[in-house]
Amino acid sequence: MWGYMNNIMKSLAISAIALASLNVSAEIVATDWKVVGDSKSFVHVETGVEWLRLTETKGLSLNQMINLLSSDFNGWRLATRNEVNVLMTEITGLDMSGEDSHFYGGFNSSTHATATVLSDTLGYTTGQYSYGLFQDDGTVFMSGGGIKNSSNTYNEIQDDMTSVSYTIDFVSPDYGIFIASDGGETLTSQNDPSINANNVNNIVPPASVPLPASLGLLGLALFGMRFRRRE
Repeated sequence: MWGYMNNIMKSLAISAIALASLNVSAEIVATDWKVVGDSKSFVHVETGVEWLRLTETKGLSLNQMINLLSSDFNGWRLATRNEVNVLMTEITGLDMSGEDSHFYGGFNSSTHATATVLSDTLGYTTGQYSYGLFQDDGTVFMSGGGIKNSSNTYNEIQDDMTSVSYTIDFVSPDYGIFIASDGGETLTSQNDPSINANNVNNIVPPASVPLPASLGLLGLALFGMRFRRRE
């Protein structure tokens, strides 16, 4: 009994540490991709979409990632522009909706805390920064942000940014790829599928419910009566 309770306490402690490390709202919860405690992924509870941190995909192009979705990242998929916008809005508290690019920051401290939380959540791809690529209708976009210099006076939050450099084959050690899962691709979601319950793409078939024993006996009895009538 004590061993069981001890395991529960350990699980609660790990969850508390994971939440504290992300330092964001309760809507974003750290999850484990392959090993308990690795916190390489996280789930947006409101949408049920699970995300792999950009640290795990940095240095890859979108084209390379597409090829890896059937091997190293099997079960994951490229995130949509709308999903990235919803995630960025949730993390930052800024409105990232719409078709325009969004930029917040500059040489001031007003976005310092938000930019830090953003990078902590998405996973660092370079220094204190997080950059992630995604595409929509053939256009490649970048979203991300962080603390640009050591004096912490230049902060950026960017969303839906475009550049002539951003192509499906663009590669940089400072950029990752936004990939998502609808459930079942992380250790956490395998152990607790309810974390993806709000995901509209995660269709779980209803569990088969065994018939009560009395109904089963009734069925056998009716079958027997029908058989005797034929005789």
